[in-house]
Amino acid sequence: DVRIISIVTNGKAIFAGSDNKGIFISTNGGLNWTLCNSGLTDINIYQLETVGTKVFAVTVEDGVFVSDVNDTALASGVENIKWAAGNSGLENINCLFYNNLLFAGTDSNGVYRSADGGLTWIETNSGMSENARIWSISLSNANILAGTSEGILWLSMEDMNSYTITASATEGGTISPEGD
Repeated sequence: DVRIISIVTNGKAIFAGSDNKGIFISTNGGLNWTLCNSGLTDINIYQLETVGTKVFAVTVEDGVFVSDVNDTALASGVENIKWAAGNSGLENINCLFYNNLLFAGTDSNGVYRSADGGLTWIETNSGMSENARIWSISLSNANILAGTSEGILWLSMEDMNSYTITASATEGGTISPEGD
């Protein structure tokens, strides 16, 4: 069975990431699908993101992979699309593109950001608890929110380097603003 976890579009192509078969691509509006795993070392896809012509694939064990899927690449045939490692060993991550920066929330090492499309990463955890487990990252106005395993949302400051607690979950499951 194929379980699709994430779907993104990139120009004329649609990408579907599965948790057990890798990445499928369609160039005809979803009528036909072809496996597109060349270069992937992990076919358990957690999330797909697009940034311009680049498609990022977040895998469960081997971090981020990237492919530049422009019109030239598509014209040469989907079998020629290749994935390359786009991280420095970060695992279990959820990526977000923001203002020319890519953010990665990790399973036990907090948040990292990349200014070069995922080739290198800078730790961005000031104010977070040690070994913070990040489940999701989102954008709210000009701020980055990270949902953590402690049930706390962290809000980045404009300098993109430090976080403060903005809300925490109570035992009853209600999220309350800090200080309430």
